[in-house]
Amino acid sequence: MIQKTSMAAAIALALTPLSAGAQSVQTTITTQEMEQAQQRPEQILQDIHVRTTRSAGDRRQQAVTVTQSETEQIERAQTGRLADLFSMEPDLSVRAATPRFTAAGSAFGRAGQESINIRGLEDNQVLLMSDGVPLPNSFSFGAFSTGRGAYLNTDALKSVEVLRGPASMQHGSDGLAGAVSFRTIDPDDFISEKQRFGGFLRSGYSSLDRSWFSSGAVAWQAGETKNLIFVSRRTGHEVANQGDDASPDSRRTKPNPTDTSGRYLLAKSQWQFHPQQRFGITLEALRQEIDSNVLSGRATAPYRSNSVIGLTADDETRRDKIALEHRWQPAGLRWLQQADSRLSYQKSSARQFSLEDRYTDPDRVRDNHYENRGWHFSTTAQGEMASAPVSYGLDWSRTQVSALRDGVTPPTGETFPSKPFPDTQYTVAGAFWQGDWQAGTFRIQPGVRLDHYKLSPDAAGYSGKTVTLSDQAVSPRLGLVWQLQKAHQAYFQIAQGFRAPSPDQVNNGFSNPVMGYETRGNPDLRPETAHSLELGMRGQVKGLRYQWAMYRNTYDDFIKQQVTGGSGRPGDPMIFQYINLQQATIRGAELRLDWQIDPVWRLQGAWAQGRGETTQGSQRDPLETINPARLQTTLHYNQNALSGWLQIQHQRGKALSDIPVAATPAFAPGAFTTLDIGTAWKLAQGWTLQAQISNLTDRKYWRWADVRGVADSSTVKDAYTAPGRQFLLSLRYDFRSSHE
Repeated sequence: MIQKTSMAAAIALALTPLSAGAQSVQTTITTQEMEQAQQRPEQILQDIHVRTTRSAGDRRQQAVTVTQSETEQIERAQTGRLADLFSMEPDLSVRAATPRFTAAGSAFGRAGQESINIRGLEDNQVLLMSDGVPLPNSFSFGAFSTGRGAYLNTDALKSVEVLRGPASMQHGSDGLAGAVSFRTIDPDDFISEKQRFGGFLRSGYSSLDRSWFSSGAVAWQAGETKNLIFVSRRTGHEVANQGDDASPDSRRTKPNPTDTSGRYLLAKSQWQFHPQQRFGITLEALRQEIDSNVLSGRATAPYRSNSVIGLTADDETRRDKIALEHRWQPAGLRWLQQADSRLSYQKSSARQFSLEDRYTDPDRVRDNHYENRGWHFSTTAQGEMASAPVSYGLDWSRTQVSALRDGVTPPTGETFPSKPFPDTQYTVAGAFWQGDWQAGTFRIQPGVRLDHYKLSPDAAGYSGKTVTLSDQAVSPRLGLVWQLQKAHQAYFQIAQGFRAPSPDQVNNGFSNPVMGYETRGNPDLRPETAHSLELGMRGQVKGLRYQWAMYRNTYDDFIKQQVTGGSGRPGDPMIFQYINLQQATIRGAELRLDWQIDPVWRLQGAWAQGRGETTQGSQRDPLETINPARLQTTLHYNQNALSGWLQIQHQRGKALSDIPVAATPAFAPGAFTTLDIGTAWKLAQGWTLQAQISNLTDRKYWRWADVRGVADSSTVKDAYTAPGRQFLLSLRYDFRSSHE
């Protein structure tokens, strides 16, 4: 019988688990196996992992599509761009438009790596987590726009897992389209029972943005404590495109001159203070600066009084986090075999400073701030019920969100400083349960979650009206897996999800009577809801593994800002308000193949296609966030000290019929095919040289995700092209040694 600490007892009573990884279990062991493991507790603690499904079974036995990026894929993605992590995921994309913003008008491209798109939805409709803690949301107001990619450092990742479809049953709000779980490296990735000291050093260069990068990690064990320190630094410039006009004004199609700098620190300590208990602490600190000379924001001669003749921008992103983690694996309890709990505090901020030099009119300065800070607690338990594995847990978070617009020479009718929405405290609490019952050749996987959320605004310093909003949601899920044969199974899932309105949507109040417009909060705003159906099959024929899926997702009460009244004339301002639209529907299909031809050669392929539309009354419009069909194929070679890969990607062009009709016709990019190659060579013990060339044929093309909003009549389309041929070269040294 173990002695429970006060923390462990509280966790057990609250049914709360906290993990050193992300949130969900890959394998649940039986009580007998746990009892047999008393002589090898460390191995058991390492064997049980937490993942996006938060289920009590192997993800390959779940009635849902979940993929995980392999170590090789992550090691190849050394450019620092999220899109490279998902090069084998045709149903995912990352919007990262070429920056061509202004100081007070357009924010096009300023958010950087804005968001991850899963099956046609993106931004804050996709839940992003780093080691189980949600990353800050994106925010946009006029020329102020922040993305989510800047809050993440890809150099420290060891796995990335993607859950498709509503993730509300597992994680609550925000996972309307799915969830992405990023896991950072741990001490156990570099040390073992015999090697108590280890780590790596890595340095390289990427021509994509002419960046130099370096990183390193050191891990060691002292007694029952394992420790890790990781640091990285990256300095570079603007991301290349295939524009060739270097004019220092709006005619420019080359990228605007940019200097970038990024620094990141990760520290972990894990204390095995009891054979069945482990305590951990994680510290993170991220800094990113971008200084831009926005030549494309300059006017062309002849100048008017308000013509812009110079525009510079300085953007800074910060994120700091501390997390306390506890794992408990009690013996002799069927209903509680493992509990993982985490308590974290995270603070993030984004500042965007712009200095605009105008011809004769007063110059303009914009100094915008967005801050997100708060506490997050999660706990997940695994056990048995009626001889079947179950998982259950609690989540709670309280976040303080604020934003400030400041500067010099505000728009007519406005004053600085001003808040686009009131400082808001956002509280969310939820509890979930799910099981996995075997009935002959069928596995039945029910689950349900209850959430409550509340938005509490503070009117101090805010000029508009404020409303408090609270509500609750129930998110059920039912999965069915049919084991047709030993190596083949079909699966079906029906799931519901929701996304609560964000603080800036409920209280987006602002008034400019001189210019004739006003924004108002909406106390009647309802959460967005999702209803998902998915049918698929997976299996293996000798060395060939396959999976295909078809899905239909219906989203009700889509939240969108629209004009709800007013003409814009004096005394009758136009009223902008976030409202609930009627419905959106997305349907699609996917196929994945993985063929291990022989011990040396491996072939992977993936294809995805989707269609979507929005409905408001009798009007139906295409959903513009749907990406064209895409096919990706990768051939791998791995023998002894040499490995290599050849990847071909083909994307269909965007059809005009799949773009909403607008007064100004949109640009519809054509189809393209690209070729990437790479190799890794183990030069000597611990030394690895990696080289890769992307877009080998130097193909000129556009990604739909990056050109949405560009008019077909634009004379600077080349400014939005994807990068041409580029190369990356890196050298890594891994070291291990015994350390007493």
